[in-house]
Amino acid sequence: HKSNSFWLIRPLPTTQQGPGTIEPLLYLEKLSSSRCYTDDELSASCIFATPIETELIILRIRYLYFVSLSASQFIHQPNVTKTNLKIMGVCGAIQVTLPSCRRNSKSDSCMNSWSLPAYVVSFRSPTLSMVTGDDLVLIRPRIAQALHINDGDKVEFLFNEEGEYFSLKVKISDKIPSDVLIHDLLTLGIAESLGINKSGEFITLTSGRVIWSKSQEMWAAMRIYEKKGSARLYFDGASRNNPKGPCGYGFCIVKGESACSNESDEDMLIEGYMYGGMDRSSNEMEYEGLIEGLIWATRLDLKKLVILGDSQVIIKQLTGEYSIKNHRLRALHKKVCTLLECNSDLETSFEHIPREQNAYADHHANQAILTRNSVVSCNWPKINQMMAKSM
Repeated sequence: HKSNSFWLIRPLPTTQQGPGTIEPLLYLEKLSSSRCYTDDELSASCIFATPIETELIILRIRYLYFVSLSASQFIHQPNVTKTNLKIMGVCGAIQVTLPSCRRNSKSDSCMNSWSLPAYVVSFRSPTLSMVTGDDLVLIRPRIAQALHINDGDKVEFLFNEEGEYFSLKVKISDKIPSDVLIHDLLTLGIAESLGINKSGEFITLTSGRVIWSKSQEMWAAMRIYEKKGSARLYFDGASRNNPKGPCGYGFCIVKGESACSNESDEDMLIEGYMYGGMDRSSNEMEYEGLIEGLIWATRLDLKKLVILGDSQVIIKQLTGEYSIKNHRLRALHKKVCTLLECNSDLETSFEHIPREQNAYADHHANQAILTRNSVVSCNWPKINQMMAKSM
């Protein structure tokens, strides 16, 4: 504490926050060797309402040092059993595209690529390293399986906004909060320098080009949330020459539990489509669209989720009115049930809707077939606004 290189991250007093602020702002205060800091000043109580003892960790970014707080002690606190504790790190997201390792195959069963948001932690985070170890680029098993990526493969990552490619060695893991995690851009040789201003974090790539890491709440820094938000999940699937042709599925998640007359595209939170390969039925694709949609919906800290589809058979199977005889559909139905059981505090309901009310999801499913690609995109301003209100 006597070094001038150490800084204390402190919350900006509410009276100094500007209009429209949606979350507590932080500022850096250089530690002074001329005063003694109390436990309260150096504890999590300056961020959390409940005073809790915490471990201090030093994060190094070139020649600057920052003091942060370990999240490890909060996981088993009895008073947060109904909350979602976010993993600590810089809150950034960059849209990336990962190619399939079989993209040059002539087989129509192979997906070409998957474009999706990556959780980007620009500098080395000791707290995150407790989970990831020395691995800096991690992807979830379902992404790896779809793209035929093996553990330890070098993958050409495309940073979409700037068209920059980086060859990165990947680790397959289901212990990360996102589908793709890129950790420590400086060590990876992606970034030359980092900076932060009121608009967010900007990254100067080794090529000299500057990209922005979009602020996001989905995999946000260490915070405790109360689930309050509501949304609707639309899903659909398609199979050409059912079930003997190419197939795909899509979903979209819209803010609010009921549609309103003045609803617009701006109310869209997340939307996506995925190529499903060949020789699978439309019912299988319906389930796959629902599963992918649920994976993303359960990351939004929602209290209520209305699930809507235009297949009466699938909806009635989900509500238990119809039995399931096909073994493939039974396996997919079990995945849906497992996702819902793992999020038992999420209130869900199912609703059958006419096909014309499911136009977005239907379009996405057909787009997957046409392109043989998979794409997931997030409306980060709308997601951040909703999730911040759920705090």
